[in-house]
Amino acid sequence: MSAYTAIDAISPAIQRTRDFMFRPFKLGRFLKLALVATLTEGAFASVSSPGFPGSPGGKIPEFPAPHLSLPSMFMVLCVVAAVLLVVVPILIFVSYLLLRLRFAFFDCVLFEQDQIGPAWGRYHEQALRYLWLSLGIAVGFWVVMVLGAGAALWKYRALLQSLFHGGTKQWADFLPLFGIALLLFFFVALFGLVVDSTLNYFVLPHMALEDATAWQAIHDVWSEMKAEPLQFALFLIMRLILPLVAGVIGAIAVFIPILLVAGILVVIGFALHAVSQAVMIGYIIVAGAAFLALLVCAMIGVGGTIGTFMRNYALLFYGGRYPELARVLWPLPSLPSAPMMPGAGYPTGSF
Repeated sequence: MSAYTAIDAISPAIQRTRDFMFRPFKLGRFLKLALVATLTEGAFASVSSPGFPGSPGGKIPEFPAPHLSLPSMFMVLCVVAAVLLVVVPILIFVSYLLLRLRFAFFDCVLFEQDQIGPAWGRYHEQALRYLWLSLGIAVGFWVVMVLGAGAALWKYRALLQSLFHGGTKQWADFLPLFGIALLLFFFVALFGLVVDSTLNYFVLPHMALEDATAWQAIHDVWSEMKAEPLQFALFLIMRLILPLVAGVIGAIAVFIPILLVAGILVVIGFALHAVSQAVMIGYIIVAGAAFLALLVCAMIGVGGTIGTFMRNYALLFYGGRYPELARVLWPLPSLPSAPMMPGAGYPTGSF
């Protein structure tokens, strides 16, 4: 079949998600898949921008220059060493587990089956290769970021030093530095979106279906992206927009029932208060825990459904451009065997 465009893939992705998550609907199965999807796919991320005190025309307050004594420096070095030797390896191991779980969930969604365990057992090597690729990209990215930030700080070092030496600089004097910081922030967000989407939705299928190396998968994906740059760019835009829209719709759909349940629980609490204060306190503890569990399940349900939709959306979009994926998504119907003609299969002259 012809490849879906980034717009055409939306509707069949909704249908495929509905069939996978809700047909048949079993609460335990749904929550299991939704939890795995929430952990591995992610629905959307929110970014908050810090505010700066004062007005653009105000003066910058003077800051005392930091001073570290030798014991303080030793403690700082101990903390840094602990982070490098303990925290970082733990984070890497957890990342490996989540990546392997991502491969397993990819397998489940692609083949429309809900058994996480068997899929988990098939993707140890692929998850390791994906992890090292991600770590290599992350290290290279932060090296570039540190060098860029260092160059900016060096250029404006006199301006920054004035903060610690009684300078009378205005907020407007720092606008170029703020502009550079905003550009770096935009670059980080854009880089993260492009790299995460490319690895997760395009490189991962090559590793899972062909057991391809990282560089083989990247080479194949790059060839596809060069062939249709506008469609892949539109996919990345929709990758940002669709989870936000779905998140708003899902939040509205969940908020009304949750609000209704909260109202009923409050009414019951007031009724129990008239009976006994001790009974009311016990009820508040039990009802509060149950309500919190319900709220967490609702959030997992919404986030997992959106994550599953995004995986299906990527599968359908990329399936028309990647033959191995297309063979799984749209298998060719088996041809009926031709009827045997009279006398066929027998050597000439036999009885």
